[in-house]
Amino acid sequence: MILDGRTLHMRDSDERSSRIACYKCRHYQVTWDVNNPHGCRAHGFKSRKNPALMVYETSGIECQLYEPKKPPVPRKQP
Repeated sequence: MILDGRTLHMRDSDERSSRIACYKCRHYQVTWDVNNPHGCRAHGFKSRKNPALMVYETSGIECQLYEPKKPPVPRKQP
């Protein structure tokens, strides 16, 4: 498995649909639903699979709503 930026490559067959690493997107959420632990706030759904994979399987195109998370703001030390 190779991780770099927004790319997550696993197998050749999954390569196109796994390019977007949802956990690095600001719309990604982990849900309390045991059956559907992954969610996408932008698309408004929960899924058992990676949301970007679901978008690709459903529409045939890569997720167009990916936005990288903002870096955390450093705390001021007292």
